[in-house]
Amino acid sequence: MKISSVRRLASALIAAMIFSVAGADIPAGYYDKASGLATERLKNALHAIIGPHQKVSSYSALPSYFEKTDVRPGTNLWWDMYSDIEVPTNITFGKYMNREHAFPKSWWGGSTSVGAYTDLFHLYPAEAKANQAKSNYPLGIVTGTPNFDNDVVKVGNGVESGGAKLVFEPADEYKGDFARTYFYVVTAYQNLSWKYTYMAADGDYPSLQPWAIEMLLKWHRDDPVSEKELKRNEVVYSIQTNRNPFIDYPELAEYIWGNRMGQTFVPDDNPGPSGDPELTSPVAGATIEFGRVAIDHKSQYSLLFKGANLSGMLELTVIGADRNAFTLSQTTVDAASANSPSGASVIITYNPSSTGLHEASLVVQDGGLAGSLSFPIKGECVPVPSLVAPEALPAVMLADRRYEASWNQPEGGDPVDFWNIYVTSYYSDDTFKETVYVAEESPFEIEADPEAVSESYTVTAVALGCESARSNSINVDVTGGIDAPSADSSPLSIETDGLTLTFICGTSHRNLRVIDPMGRIVAVCPEIHSGDTMTLPSAGIYIIVADTCQSPIRIIAR
Repeated sequence: MKISSVRRLASALIAAMIFSVAGADIPAGYYDKASGLATERLKNALHAIIGPHQKVSSYSALPSYFEKTDVRPGTNLWWDMYSDIEVPTNITFGKYMNREHAFPKSWWGGSTSVGAYTDLFHLYPAEAKANQAKSNYPLGIVTGTPNFDNDVVKVGNGVESGGAKLVFEPADEYKGDFARTYFYVVTAYQNLSWKYTYMAADGDYPSLQPWAIEMLLKWHRDDPVSEKELKRNEVVYSIQTNRNPFIDYPELAEYIWGNRMGQTFVPDDNPGPSGDPELTSPVAGATIEFGRVAIDHKSQYSLLFKGANLSGMLELTVIGADRNAFTLSQTTVDAASANSPSGASVIITYNPSSTGLHEASLVVQDGGLAGSLSFPIKGECVPVPSLVAPEALPAVMLADRRYEASWNQPEGGDPVDFWNIYVTSYYSDDTFKETVYVAEESPFEIEADPEAVSESYTVTAVALGCESARSNSINVDVTGGIDAPSADSSPLSIETDGLTLTFICGTSHRNLRVIDPMGRIVAVCPEIHSGDTMTLPSAGIYIIVADTCQSPIRIIAR
């Protein structure tokens, strides 16, 4: 039977029955702080419960986590909610499969420091073409002829879009999954300020736009919690030490946004802790996984220790044949820190000196615990990958201050995990700022800094924590917008490589000047042609002008 047929059969079965939360193994007392609360106070309590959590080891390692959370039972195929294409788990991420943020990362600005960037509760494996078509569009119901339709997801004009030009509509069997994912994100990260407010709204409550609440509640009701979600919730909990409350107790959505607003929530069959010392993070049985690391490179894992009723010091020891490959930032954790709502973090460093698999165990004892706890530690050291610098291509303006950065990956070199895009924003006071974005594929949409007068970008290839040299630099006129044609008779672009400039133009340019931030002319060239080069006197910011180029070009020489 084809996967698509299996999905439709599963959808029909799920629609015919509601899976009870009895299948969920909710830790005793986990939701105690939410008991007896309603509406906004209830949501704030859930935020305090699920917000602090164990971060996964790295963005690069996400596929290794997906192998635990998103593989179809009894197969080696990804469980992809975006496509029916049967993709085996040994396919390298980047070209065919993407690490997809179901709640688009651009909505909070794309910062990699935000916990949501690697939060498994809204990260799923997705077929690359479907993911690219989805872009950062909001969820919605597509009307008319879709722009993209692979029989699982559709992208097109929507009944309601929150101001976006298009919407993304998942299959009926997954609409509830996405609704509960969104409920989780706007609760766990309700303290974020949203750059895009198609669906999300700033503030602790309600944190969603009215139209989004109505649609997501309908999807939530029509597509109840499935076995897939229940099992995934447990696996993610074992990794992150937090849960999706809208999977454990689907009715919570009604208490916060729906038909039970104002009523107090009391979790059933969820007795509180006995008062004995307990360690809730890391979760018993969890494995500390570093994934693959290049030799002569190190990887760090921030391990969160949280508990209740602990007394004295927790003592930490690494044992096993490969214990020397792993080091701890500290060997004790005081009880007060571990008992606090935010817990205490210990950095584990994997710094192997030889290739191969490395295994050890972290032993935790005392703190009043009955006996000791042991957590396996695993890492694999591999040779340093050979990475070739990408070729950055000219940007394509989409609208005022929004553009697509694009690049080509030259032949040769090892597979790439993802790309880093270094965007430099230049300001009228001759200052600049660099922002780094992580991209799965080209092109990548960027919204320029609203205060910038121009921007430029370079691209690097990343694999196993290693990074290629930077590509050539592309300058972007962010003030012109899509409908602003250039007034130049011959557009000029400049590639930078250290202090060396390479000029690219259709015809020659006359009287080219290089001006420093103090307004001094540091170099003059009577005439330049495409391919000509120039070496700058020192690193810094410069403005390039010419008699035949009406738009000044800002560059940064490193």
